[in-house]
Amino acid sequence: MTTTPQRIRILTWMAIAASAIWVGTWLARHVNEPAGESPGTQTLASTPAARRVVSKRPDDSVTIDRRLLGSVRYLASDELEGRGVGTKGLDLAADYIANQFRAIGLRTDLCNGSHFQIVRSTSRLGLTGNNCLELVGPESLRRLEMKIDFQPLSLSASGEFDLPVAFVGHGITTDKYDDYADVDVADKAVILMRNMPRHNPAEFPSSDNVISPHAYISQKVANAISHGAAAVILCTNRDKLLSADTPGSTGRPSNQERLNKINRHDSLLEFNVAAGEQGRRIPVLHVRRAAIDDMLRGEVRGTNLLALEDAIDRDRQPHSFILEDCKIRGTCSVEKVITKLKNVVAALEGSGEFRNETVVVGAHYDHLGYGGGWGSLAPWTREIHNGADDNASGTAVMIEVAHQLASRKETMRRRVLFVAFTAEESGLVGSEYFVRHSPVPLTQQVAMINLDMVGYLRDQRLTISGTGTAREFPSLLDELASQHQLQVLMDPSGYGPSDHASFHSYGVPVLHLFTGFHENYHRPSDDTEKLNIAGMRRITEFTTAVVARLANAPLRPSRRPSRRGIVISDLHSEKSGLGVKGDRSFTGSGLRVRSVIKRSPAERVGIRAGDVVTKINGALVANFDDFESAIAKLRTDSPVRMTVQRSSGSFEFQVR
Repeated sequence: MTTTPQRIRILTWMAIAASAIWVGTWLARHVNEPAGESPGTQTLASTPAARRVVSKRPDDSVTIDRRLLGSVRYLASDELEGRGVGTKGLDLAADYIANQFRAIGLRTDLCNGSHFQIVRSTSRLGLTGNNCLELVGPESLRRLEMKIDFQPLSLSASGEFDLPVAFVGHGITTDKYDDYADVDVADKAVILMRNMPRHNPAEFPSSDNVISPHAYISQKVANAISHGAAAVILCTNRDKLLSADTPGSTGRPSNQERLNKINRHDSLLEFNVAAGEQGRRIPVLHVRRAAIDDMLRGEVRGTNLLALEDAIDRDRQPHSFILEDCKIRGTCSVEKVITKLKNVVAALEGSGEFRNETVVVGAHYDHLGYGGGWGSLAPWTREIHNGADDNASGTAVMIEVAHQLASRKETMRRRVLFVAFTAEESGLVGSEYFVRHSPVPLTQQVAMINLDMVGYLRDQRLTISGTGTAREFPSLLDELASQHQLQVLMDPSGYGPSDHASFHSYGVPVLHLFTGFHENYHRPSDDTEKLNIAGMRRITEFTTAVVARLANAPLRPSRRPSRRGIVISDLHSEKSGLGVKGDRSFTGSGLRVRSVIKRSPAERVGIRAGDVVTKINGALVANFDDFESAIAKLRTDSPVRMTVQRSSGSFEFQVR
C-alpha cells in the first residue's frame, strides 16, 4: 500500500510520462510529415529555421513514394481543372508548390521578397449576366435557359443578334466534301455538329491516334466565318452521345431509343474551349440538341438532327438547307478577367567560394485545362486534361529532389535554384521570361536540369537531351546511370519542346529528363493511376545525384555555346513546315512570330522573331487559328507569299 505523498509522486511522474508520449507522437506526425501530403493552403512559420521540417535521416522508399504520389494526386486532381492558363486550378497549383518549398525550408524571397515571379498579367474571357437565346419557329417561340439549354463559348464575340437559320451538317469544307456547297449562309446563323462525318474515315479520321483538323471547334468557326455566317450554333454529334454508356447491349436499338439516349447524355460544353481568345468575330454558342429538334419539327421537312446525321452518312454527301421560317435571336456578353501568370522560385543556398554559382532544377506545372482546342490530342472532347505525366510528374519529382537535397547534413558548394514554370504549354512562356529576368545572373548559372514527363519509366530507359551542351555531361551520366541501374538514351541537342530550350538558347548547359510519349499524352486519360511511382522515385534519386555532383564539382561544366535567341520548334509548330513558332499571347491582329526554327524556310528568307504575319497568299490572318487554317490548305513545295508587319514597315516574303 502506498502513502498519500507516494501516490502524489506516482501521479506526477505518470503525468510527465504522458506528456512526453504526446509530444513525441505530435513530432512524429508533424515534423516528419511527408511534404507531398500537406494541403496546398497550409500556413508555415516565416523564419528559415522554423520552416525547416525536413528530417536529416534518409527516408525509406515507402515514404518517398507516398510524397510523390501525394503531390501528383493533388496536382492532377479534377479540383485543379487541368492547370490550364486562366483557370483557378493553375493558381492553386502555384500555391501548393510554394507551400512545399516553404515546408522544405528553402529560401523563397528571391523575387522581390516573394516566391512568385510575375511573368505577366494576362486576360481571360468570362461571361457577364446578360446572355440570352430564343429560338423562333414557324408557330413557336422558345426561350432557352443559359447553362441548361445553351452556353456561349469563349470563341464568341459580344453583341445582339436576330438572324435567319441554316443547317450545315458538320460545317466542313474540303476538296471532296463541302457542307456549304449548295447553301448560302451569308448573314445567317448556322447550326453545325461537332466532330466529323462517319462515312469517310480516310478523309475524316476520328480515332484517338489520327486527328483531322476538321474536328477542331475553332476550325469549324473559322470556316463558317469564311462563308459569311453571322453566328454559329454548335451541337454535339450523335456518335459521341450514343457511345456514352450501356456497353454490351444487344439488338439494334430503335430510333426512339437512340434519341432517348442522345438526350440523356447531351450535356453542354464549358465556356472555355480554345487556347486563344483573339479574333472573336461572331456569336458562338453550344445548344442542346433537343432545343434544335423542337425548331426542326416545326419546319416543313419535319426532321431532327439524328435523321439528318443518318442521311449524311447514308448518302455520303451533305444535307444542308435553309430553315425558311426560323430565326435565332439573343445576346452574347463576354468580358475580360485579368489574371497573373507566375513562376514559383525557391533556393537551397550553397556555402564557400562557389556559393553564388547556381544549378537550376525546373519543371513546368501548367497543362491544357479543359482541352477542347489547340494542344489537345482529343480536340473534339471538352473534358479536364489532368496532365498527371505532363507535367505533374516532373513537378512532383522536382519537389522531392528539393526535399532530398535539403535533408543532407552537409551544405553544398553551389546554390540550387528550383523553378516551377508557368505556361509551358502556351509556348515556353514562363521559362523564356525567367531567363530574361532571372533573379540570379545567367553567367552564374552553371547548368539547368529540366524534368518534363518522367512518370512512365519503362524497361529502365530514361531519355536525356542536352548531353552535348557540356563536355562533362556524357561521362557523368554514364557513371550515375550505372549506379542507379538506368539505361540512359542520350540526345546531344539542347533544343526541344520544353523549358530547357529557353536556357540553352542563352548558352546555359542543359539536361532534359523524359520517359517518353504514350497513348495518354495530351488526352483526358493522362491520370495519376497510370504513373509508375516507383520509377519516379528512381528518377528522383538519379536526379538528386546529378544535381549534387554538379553543385559540388570543383569546376563548373564547360559550356558549348549555342546561337542565342533561336528556339527549335515544339511538337505543334512543326506541322506547318515553314519554321515559325507563333505567340498565342499576342492580342493584336495577326500572328506574331515568337521564334524561328534554325535553318527553316522562314529563317532562310529573313523572317524573324517579332514579325507579325498579316497575310498568307493574300488571305488575311487575324489570329493564330487563321494562320493554322491557311497553312492547312497549302500544298507541299508550292511557294507561299507571307506578308509581315515590322516596326520599319510591311514586307512580303516568298517561302517555299
